[in-house]
Amino acid sequence: MTVRDMLAGVLVLVGSLAVLAAVPVIWAGQELRTEGYAETAGPLIKDPEIQAAIATRVTDDIRRQADLPKIVDGTVDALAGLGIPRSLVRRHLGSVLDPTEAALAALIEKDVRETLDSPVATQVWTTALRDARDAIATGSPRNTPIIVELTPLVEEAKRRLVDDGFDAVRDVRSPSLRFVVVESAPLAEAQRWYDVVAILGVILPVIGAGSFLVALAASPSRRTLLAVLAGTTVAMAVLVLGIAMAREPTLTSLAPDQRVLGEAAYDAFAASLRALVWWVFGIALGLAFIVRSLPDRRDSRSGVRPAGGRVASTTAFSRR
Repeated sequence: MTVRDMLAGVLVLVGSLAVLAAVPVIWAGQELRTEGYAETAGPLIKDPEIQAAIATRVTDDIRRQADLPKIVDGTVDALAGLGIPRSLVRRHLGSVLDPTEAALAALIEKDVRETLDSPVATQVWTTALRDARDAIATGSPRNTPIIVELTPLVEEAKRRLVDDGFDAVRDVRSPSLRFVVVESAPLAEAQRWYDVVAILGVILPVIGAGSFLVALAASPSRRTLLAVLAGTTVAMAVLVLGIAMAREPTLTSLAPDQRVLGEAAYDAFAASLRALVWWVFGIALGLAFIVRSLPDRRDSRSGVRPAGGRVASTTAFSRR
């Protein structure tokens, strides 16, 4: 092995490591600096588990303020006002009153679920996501979590319930009901790395491409080109493995009530990153097969050996 071959090998290794780091950095830059962030996380509002978590919060708030047991007691009071003893009403109509309360609760949950499938919920969610992205980009406010303000959803659910004839919720107050999207600690970390990602998104691709080009210049052979493509495919395989392995450690740090949202968000962004990784992997692997299948031609024009007994090569990338 010549010195040029050794130098090419080192440069291929450096270029592969640069590509390994460049792909997620470029992806992160696109997610944070374009609409990619909202496009990736926007569909989360339609995720059944996230909808269930939000629906529980909103439904519980409306049920608590509407005071369903009091509504049922009002029925008892009305019957008592007709001269029927309360104890008698409770004894004989208890089997009816309890399901009535359950039916009212089911009506609230139904309208809340319909609200979550409405354009209002999509608008609230998308606005929160854009606010989160802007907070990361501007670096402010520090140590403040990103939250979705659910009050508009409560108002929309109330409107639907009133339209369904459930007037008891008309006077339900809509307090500040919030759902944390990004905790303050990871947000601060993202803000710290925002500008670094932008710089690395330029530097790393230059290092990777430059290392590969210099390697090919130092050892212009098909073997070197195959090494470049193999290094790229291995780097992408490592990334796919890393994405899978990082899932559980990342989610372990989340609070229990944020686990559902965290899992859905991680899977959504991981799928977006994996799509880019597989795209690069497929291109590199396809080119490797093409290069590997090319014939190793040597002076196909004349096929005559020169004076030194060696056959002149007609291609820059010959098998060594």
